[in-house]
Amino acid sequence: MNFDEFAKEIIVGVGGKENVDSLSHCATRLRFILKDDSKADLEMIKKIKGVLGAVYGAGQLQVIMGKNLLDSFSVLQKKYNFTGEEENDSIKRSNEKKHPKTIALDVLNFISGSVSTVITGLIAGGMLKLALFIASMIAPGIAENSTYLFLTFVCDVPFYFMPILVAYGASKKLGMQPVYPMLVACALLHPTFNEIVAAGNSVNLFGLPVMLVGYSSSMLPALLSTVCVYYIEKFFNKIIPGILKSVVVGAMTITIGAVLTFVVIGPLGTFLGNYVVGFIIWLQELIGPVALGVLTGILPFMVMMGMHTLLAPFLVQNITTLGHDSFFRPALILHVVAEGGAAIGVGLRTKNKELRAEALSIGVGSVFAGISEPAIYGIALRFKKPFYGVVAGGFFGGIIAGLFNVRAYTMSKTTLLAAPIFKETMVGMLFACGVAFIVSVVVTYIVGINEDELEATTLDSSPKAAEPVNSIVAIATGETIPLESVNDEVFSSKSLGEGVAFKLLENRIVSPINGTVVSVFPSGHAIGLRSNDGMEILIHIGIDTVRLNGKGFKVKVQNEESVNAGQELVELDMDYLSASELDLTTMMIITEQKGKTITLENFGCVTAGESPIAEMNMS
Repeated sequence: MNFDEFAKEIIVGVGGKENVDSLSHCATRLRFILKDDSKADLEMIKKIKGVLGAVYGAGQLQVIMGKNLLDSFSVLQKKYNFTGEEENDSIKRSNEKKHPKTIALDVLNFISGSVSTVITGLIAGGMLKLALFIASMIAPGIAENSTYLFLTFVCDVPFYFMPILVAYGASKKLGMQPVYPMLVACALLHPTFNEIVAAGNSVNLFGLPVMLVGYSSSMLPALLSTVCVYYIEKFFNKIIPGILKSVVVGAMTITIGAVLTFVVIGPLGTFLGNYVVGFIIWLQELIGPVALGVLTGILPFMVMMGMHTLLAPFLVQNITTLGHDSFFRPALILHVVAEGGAAIGVGLRTKNKELRAEALSIGVGSVFAGISEPAIYGIALRFKKPFYGVVAGGFFGGIIAGLFNVRAYTMSKTTLLAAPIFKETMVGMLFACGVAFIVSVVVTYIVGINEDELEATTLDSSPKAAEPVNSIVAIATGETIPLESVNDEVFSSKSLGEGVAFKLLENRIVSPINGTVVSVFPSGHAIGLRSNDGMEILIHIGIDTVRLNGKGFKVKVQNEESVNAGQELVELDMDYLSASELDLTTMMIITEQKGKTITLENFGCVTAGESPIAEMNMS
């Protein structure tokens, strides 16, 4: 193939070199971020010889290349001097048509992503505050100790300086340098401004009235301010000549950003924050304890869809505005307790010794360590019926917690051991957790699991010998689904080849064949294999997971390494990947059949390295 001519055709199809903002690639496709999507001719690109398809997605024009990918990318970079942009969550150049639903989701995802950095600090401070609280209960006189006093203000730091942390998180989410929004956030906490607020005398800024309110521990004012500063900086960078940028842009950005924040954005953020909290209080007053029960009951499904991360901003807003949270933190803790109860219910019911030991261990870990993913994916999702126990336990536990009006007074890890954060309502919270646990155990024990499925869903993770040489075995433990069901046209159209997709239940990907590793992508999300008789297979973990830049993937093999069927290829960090909100459906594509006829087995539950998923026969 003449790759120079090939590259030229692609450039014409995307609207010319000047229309390309950046170019990168993943395991199967070239990824163009265009300045104007309307200038690209998708149908023309699809007709280019050597192109397998073209789609829009994730703010990019994606050209599916197959085996020609790396050569094409190399020629395009060399000939047209494109720079690859690091792909992250803030792909902002998309010209895709927006709808109210997608806009709302984008806003929530932005808020959640911005606050995620803050949560880490708040939990650190909250756990230290919890330790000090327990110490003061054991030895009341310790509160007069100077060490205790010092540690008290240390644990208050992430709460008091929350606007600065929020500005940092939001700026990273927007893809900008954080210094300007952080400086504006610092202005909100300046001692002189706090003195003005304490004095209570009306003041103005350029003749505009300034609302006298303290911004320590606030979230929304800094979040909105950062968005404003982002656009102010972009504006001045556009109009200020290059020779003056370093002198003028920064000064104008923080000046105008601070003025707008004090006069407009700060008061607006305060109003919106109070409105959010007021709505939650109204909801709880309207339907009472049922509100908490419903939230806890649906949490397992929110976790599986990655939507639980959207609760964090509202949890923070409750604590910073009211000084406590009686909705989100209780629900999150009750959920991990209910998940643990369901796992223990399975352990008590099953006759399989290995499953019993594993389920009991998972259950204890969920309740006391707050690690619920093994219970969700390894027990509830695998056997389906335990979900009845999780939902019932969470619902009734939530109602009890609502009746006791439990209140969390600080941030903490989501675990039963964090019960002291509920202070005077701790007894009520413990009782609610007890109800959630017992109901979950009992319901799960009654509904049971289908023991006949256990052979296909064993929790044993050790690699097994491959099936006969004409078999392809499962690359993961989970549920196989038709390739046509995958939410990505590249794979569902089978333009890359025949194959099968997996809904993952464990954190490891294994080789489906005896053969050799022919390609390991730097991001770790894709691996190419060649069998000993020449057949080629592509394993692609998740959809658009190249955006994670290797985070969450621990590759266990290297190029040219020989592997056996069942040998581990990649270890996944399921906590991180689940939180990324990306689709983790994993594809196994047979890109080169080498004259063989591939017959897929029936779809359903499979075990990594053991269950045959396809048979190979000579055509």
